[in-house]
Amino acid sequence: MYNPIFVDALKGLALALPDRLLPELIKIMAIIPESQCDAQPDYWKYLLSQKVTSQELRDRLYKFISLWQELHPEVSSESLHLALLAAMELGRELQKSYEVQPIWTMPDQAGEWNRQTEPTILELIHQTREEILLISFAVYDIPEIVAAMRVALARQVVITMIVEMPERSEKIPFGILQTFPAEMIEQLQIYYWAVGRRPVNAKGKYGSLHIKGVISDRHRVLISSANLTKYALSLNLELGLLTDQAKLAKQIHKTFDTLIQNRVLIPLR
Repeated sequence: MYNPIFVDALKGLALALPDRLLPELIKIMAIIPESQCDAQPDYWKYLLSQKVTSQELRDRLYKFISLWQELHPEVSSESLHLALLAAMELGRELQKSYEVQPIWTMPDQAGEWNRQTEPTILELIHQTREEILLISFAVYDIPEIVAAMRVALARQVVITMIVEMPERSEKIPFGILQTFPAEMIEQLQIYYWAVGRRPVNAKGKYGSLHIKGVISDRHRVLISSANLTKYALSLNLELGLLTDQAKLAKQIHKTFDTLIQNRVLIPLR
């Protein structure tokens, strides 16, 4: 009888693991039993860190492998490969019946459909072929996402960001200029909401850019409560919705196009 904690960890990993990482994971897991006996028992952690950019996913993998070695070391890496492959395939088939998928930042790992925010954003960036739009109030301390965006730029993906600019709005003490190196800033198409175009109430308080979302190739759209920040992607309790409804994605993207054309959103210079 398999320990239910181990089974739950296997199921959660199957839901969170991108297809492209499974072959690499199995190669690493195949050497773990032998590596436990040599002078570098944690060498597998180094190998995983080279393949997995998401800290949340790395932590999940570390936990799963530790549970495997502690609770069921008799299970071979080949058996785990088959189990993960079957669970991932089943998960994909079940998700096809859902038009909208919930995407969480949930440190306690609760819930049946616990797709995490950062791996989902990384997946959207990696899968984008032509253009991606990212909208966020706050942007800071997101090295894995910055690295993925750098790779996307190298393959000629157009990246547009709509952000709150503390230098313009004095709303927040951190932002995009502290997050991206100067050469990336030059390659990104960055827009912010001009203060002069924001509504103002009787007390002189003006509105904020509070939308958070990602649109990939005007086809897939993620609308989330999570900013592009370390806390929103790892510590907070956040919820978003991901859909492949292209019509909806195009409508949302077109609205931002109109805001840019009408200079409600203006480019960072």
